[in-house]
Order: sequence, then structure tokens, then C-alpha cells
Amino acid sequence: MSSLRYSTLAIVALSAMAWSAAAPAQTLGGYSGTTADGNTITFTVAKDSNNKVAVTGMGIGYTAKCRGTAPATYNSGIGFGADAVIKSEKAKYTAGAGGEEYYYIPITFDFASSPVSGTISVRVAILDMSKGAPTKTEFCESATQAFTATLTAPSAPAAGLPDLAPGTALETPSKQ
Repeated sequence: MSSLRYSTLAIVALSAMAWSAAAPAQTLGGYSGTTADGNTITFTVAKDSNNKVAVTGMGIGYTAKCRGTAPATYNSGIGFGADAVIKSEKAKYTAGAGGEEYYYIPITFDFASSPVSGTISVRVAILDMSKGAPTKTEFCESATQAFTATLTAPSAPAAGLPDLAPGTALETPSKQ
């Protein structure tokens, strides 16, 4: 075999290894990580109803600064079903974009490397309970920030994340 043929085979082999090294980032299963401000993020990558690989459910913790007087900062969490199809190792989804929800959460995902990375921000309306029965609503917002997450459970949903249909939300109590 000529040295050119060995060189060609070596390049093909290295290319195949590089290609396979990137693949685990889109492995079906549960992912867990943190946002830049230290909150948790979990999500499930699975086949959606159209048999496409997608982020199908999420759970996030967040810290949002409020515009009014009470509370100054709102710490909470929310889980929801999603259908963010992964195309060219990227996906994006906006929870609450239907207009009827009390939250708006744009999220991007980049599966090109491990850990998975992306950005997230949270905008939420909460009832002002500072004077007993609510009389107004507070608008709270987190900064757009980076997150990273790693595969924690191949081919299994993220720990503690219920199976929710796209658009369904489940909020956890405030950590105030």
C-alpha cells in the first residue's frame, strides 16, 4: 500500500472518529445542568410525535428581578412540555409564546459540543401578595444568560421531570 493510501485512510479514520465524538451531544435521554446564575436546568431529548429528535420537556429554576415593590426578586421554577426539533445540532423554543400564559421563556440549544450549551431568559407575571389578598401583578425578568448541560440518563427522561404535552406547564413553589 502506498503512503498516499495510508494517509487517505488515516484522514478518513480521524474524520469518522471526530464525527462520532460529536454525536453523543444529541443522545436521547435526560440532560441536567446550570445557568450562569447557578439555577438548575433539565431537559429531555427524545423522538417527538413526528419521530424527529427534539427537546420534548424541560424543567428550569430561575431568579427574576421584579419591577415593582414586592418581591424585589422572585425565585421559582417551572416545567413544561416542548417540541424543539434539533436541526443541524441546534434547537430553539419559546415557552409561553401562545399568549395565554403568564410567562415567556425563550431558549436556544447548541448540541455541537459536550456539554450542551445555550441561552435562556425568563419573563413572568406574578401576583403581588405583599398586602394580603393580591391587588396587582408584578412583572419579573431574568437576564439572558448562558447555560450548560450534560447527559445524565441516556434514553430516560430527566430526573423529576414529568411527561408533559407541548404547551403544558407545571410551576414549583417560590423559594422566597
